[in-house]
Amino acid sequence: MPWKPWVEIEKRDTTNTEAKKMYDEVMDKTTKVIPDLARLTSTTPQIALDINRLHDSIADNKTGLSVKEIEIAALIVANFNGCVH
Repeated sequence: MPWKPWVEIEKRDTTNTEAKKMYDEVMDKTTKVIPDLARLTSTTPQIALDINRLHDSIADNKTGLSVKEIEIAALIVANFNGCVH
């Protein structure tokens, strides 16, 4: 059975200039990977940017959580949300 997506996303080569700018900002400069959450919220580029900036401000805050604590929190949230992977 072929995969049938049920969430619309903007393709990487979209003509939507706001989505293109958002993809350029959130894309990992080393791996060229766009975060899944940014892709999932790409039809609303400003919201995608805001979510990504919030994540970065929490994850990259040197006085905040350690990498281990961030990973544990992500695991707990994923489990709470019913994520199976």
